[in-house]
Amino acid sequence: IKILYGDKEIVTSIEENEEGYSGSFEVAKVGNYIIHAADKAGNVADEAAFTPMSMKVKAVTNISATSATLRANVMKGTFDITSATLSYKKLDGTYTEVDSTTNTDANGNIALSAVLSDLDPATVYAYRVVAVSAGSEVLEYDGYFKTLEEGEYGISLMGTARYADGASGDITVGLFEGNTCIMALEVEAGNEFIFSHVNDGTYNIVATDGTYSKTMRVMIKDGMIVYPEKYIDLVLSGKNTSVVITTDKT
Repeated sequence: IKILYGDKEIVTSIEENEEGYSGSFEVAKVGNYIIHAADKAGNVADEAAFTPMSMKVKAVTNISATSATLRANVMKGTFDITSATLSYKKLDGTYTEVDSTTNTDANGNIALSAVLSDLDPATVYAYRVVAVSAGSEVLEYDGYFKTLEEGEYGISLMGTARYADGASGDITVGLFEGNTCIMALEVEAGNEFIFSHVNDGTYNIVATDGTYSKTMRVMIKDGMIVYPEKYIDLVLSGKNTSVVITTDKT
């Protein structure tokens, strides 16, 4: 039994059982996968192809001292999506699943969101998105956000998020401290975004539409933006790449 992604064989775990064989493998990329099976006599079974489900998790938005909004989109592959859940916890706690609003489109894709309330101020939370398909696929995403301090402190940080070709559409802009999202909002491409009450520190601003991404380092010292020295203009273009959030220590 071989699993192929294009012409590349994928590492699999295969076990023999009473009904034949069963196995599993990691889906690391979105695309078409082919299952190829043959016996020692050279008999070849019909190839089975499938497309795995995928997920786009938007930045945590509407972060305040006591609340935040989680959102994610799960795209159906070959198999129907049987469940999609959101959960959260304090870093030293256990995950609690939250009641989420789900909308399923005509193609079987699911958009889900949840408003978290009664959170503690100035606290880092972890959140998790889990989706399961009828084909036993399990897709997970883990992220972090930090609630704001009570009261109003810090400066306003503003800039623009846009496409290089001037296209329209919604872009999510997040302000990260390390790998923790502390503020985020969604803007129309070409419009300004403003983060209020930003304290001294080193941050990354990430603009993404789920396909294209742009990251910029921001440093604030003594209530002044010391880097970048120019206006913050996040331009999305080119092919999608992974975004790595770094700090001056990592």
